[in-house]
Amino acid sequence: MKWTNVMSIPSEENVEPLEVHFNQATPAFRVRDLDESVDYYCDVLGFQIQWNHKDRCACISRGACTILLTVDAPIEPGMWVRVAVSDVPALFDQYLVAGAKIASPPTDVGWGLEMQVEDLAGNILRLGSHPAR
Repeated sequence: MKWTNVMSIPSEENVEPLEVHFNQATPAFRVRDLDESVDYYCDVLGFQIQWNHKDRCACISRGACTILLTVDAPIEPGMWVRVAVSDVPALFDQYLVAGAKIASPPTDVGWGLEMQVEDLAGNILRLGSHPAR
């Protein structure tokens, strides 16, 4: 790749296409109380703590899903993220028993089943799976 100067875009000469691979995204949810939110995600929704900076933010995960919880992000509570899961009906049953705040029960949305779970700050996890065959 040939550059004309440090602050310019590459010239058309000798430009080879790059294979740039994206990894998983990690959404950030603003929460009001970090400790309560971490407890809810872990105790009720089945996530695990990856790391926790008690006064500012924590990273939680369940399977391949990772979420950053923060008290000081420049975003408002009430965000949502869609997460693919293997079995929405089974997860729904687990969450009912655990006391999760179900914003929407499993619903056929055409391409599959989706349910929505709300966290303590009003952020929404839209959890979807293919329909049972």
